[in-house]
Amino acid sequence: MRNLLAAKTYINYYAKTAEEAVFCFWNNQVENYLEGIVRAIEMALNGK
Repeated sequence: MRNLLAAKTYINYYAKTAEEAVFCFWNNQVENYLEGIVRAIEMALNGK
């Protein structure tokens, strides 16, 4: 029974870590995307 509990704890930990990794990756992608849009708008306004 104790092994089962330990396995469940490890699975929950790794699932949470994977979720956070995906979340961080997604946040970075959104940030880069928005920065790209802002840069494109600035270039358009500056006539470049």
